[in-house]
Amino acid sequence: MCAMKKVALIGCGALGSIIAHELKKILSDDYELTGVLDFRAEAAQELAKGCDTRACSNLDELLSDAEMIIEAADGEVVRAYGEIVLNSGCDLVILSVGALSDKSLKSALENAARSAGKKIYVVNGALGGLDVLQTMSMMAPTIAVISNAKAPGSLNGAPFLEGRDLSEDKTVRIFEGSIDDAIRGFPKNVNVAVATALASNCPDAKVIITSVPGTKDNKHCVHAENGIITADISISSLPDPDNPKSSPSAAWSVLNLLRNLAAPVFYY
Repeated sequence: MCAMKKVALIGCGALGSIIAHELKKILSDDYELTGVLDFRAEAAQELAKGCDTRACSNLDELLSDAEMIIEAADGEVVRAYGEIVLNSGCDLVILSVGALSDKSLKSALENAARSAGKKIYVVNGALGGLDVLQTMSMMAPTIAVISNAKAPGSLNGAPFLEGRDLSEDKTVRIFEGSIDDAIRGFPKNVNVAVATALASNCPDAKVIITSVPGTKDNKHCVHAENGIITADISISSLPDPDNPKSSPSAAWSVLNLLRNLAAPVFYY
């Protein structure tokens, strides 16, 4: 019998809470949650209490008893802590894949992982199908278009909107452009787009974002082709009630990764 792997969590919001609670509930034979960390101390303390683990006050404390760190916070955490986590000898699971649109950061994290002999895991998140896109990109150059459709409330507050609130009556295509522009304009909404571009090795992928009043779900559609294969991936999921910019499936994709890593058969 293999020893339980020690994992710790950064980010105690809606997605982090799902990961922590469900890890304790369904993966406790294979993983021990050794600590949680959040810049909001009260959030970390509340989650730690509910999951019978430590609320850590800083990164060093979190790393002191962990083999893997799960990031469920935001891109700034990936930028600030990613290399430190890897250099400490921990594997790193990234939910905020939008941070990897920064080529220098991506390169630095890859180098740190290689030097430390550790892994960076980028999960499917709210989409799925990254394995298909990777396979296509290995076969031939691949082009991709990513379309996101969400309710206005899931998009309001994005820097691109410059303080404007979107119409609650009219469907509007509010953005069409590059990955880099999308992540700058909608940093909390386009992790799926960045994951698609990375998996398909298509830095010129086009992003389309549409505001759809009245819709209850977040819809992500990817069209990719390489001259041999054409793939259309479409996922609709209800947003998290506590964070309408996120989909619970993103948290569950982390749990599925952990299950696969611990299982004798890995479904990829």
